[in-house]
Amino acid sequence: MSERREHLEHLQQLLQQRNNLVEELEEIQKQSTRTKDLILKTQGAIEYLEAIGITEIKQEVDPTPEPEKQAPPVKSSFLPLKG
Repeated sequence: MSERREHLEHLQQLLQQRNNLVEELEEIQKQSTRTKDLILKTQGAIEYLEAIGITEIKQEVDPTPEPEKQAPPVKSSFLPLKG
């Protein structure tokens, strides 16, 4: 194969790679826009709920830890040895 032909094939491959990368970047930009829109809508809903007096519910944590459960004593089925 001639050097010129190799260069042409390489150029075609690079052009196709560039097209693929451009398409991938456009898709990433669309996804980024959708994510930003969703963030703004979510933030708006949060601000609305806070404005009408709804606040975050915090679960109360009991400051006293539960006592550890102790295993019941093990009963031995062996008889003591008589000496």
